[in-house]
Amino acid sequence: MKEELVETAVTCSTGNPYGVSNAALPHYHKMIRSFSPSEVELMLSLPAKKCVLAERLKVHADCRTRFKSLVQLIDASTVPAKAAAAYAHWSK
Repeated sequence: MKEELVETAVTCSTGNPYGVSNAALPHYHKMIRSFSPSEVELMLSLPAKKCVLAERLKVHADCRTRFKSLVQLIDASTVPAKAAAAYAHWSK
C-alpha cells in the first residue's frame, strides 16, 4: 500500500508532458514533505524502476524538471544512506 501511495503521489505531482493539476499540487507537496525515510527511499528509487514515472522522466524534460523540484521538497536529514546517491543526482 505504501509503495502505491508514494508512486501515485509522485507520478501525479510530476505530471505529464502537458502539465500537472494545479489544484492538486499543494496537496501532493504536503504529502511529499511528510514522507518518512522509507517513503523517501521509495520515491528516489522510482526513476530506476519500470513504471510510468520513469518513462516520463526519460522522455520529457518538463517532467524531469518537476521531479527535481519535488526532490527539493525532501528534508535532506530524512534521506536514507541507500538513497543518498539518487538524492544527490536529482537535487543538483
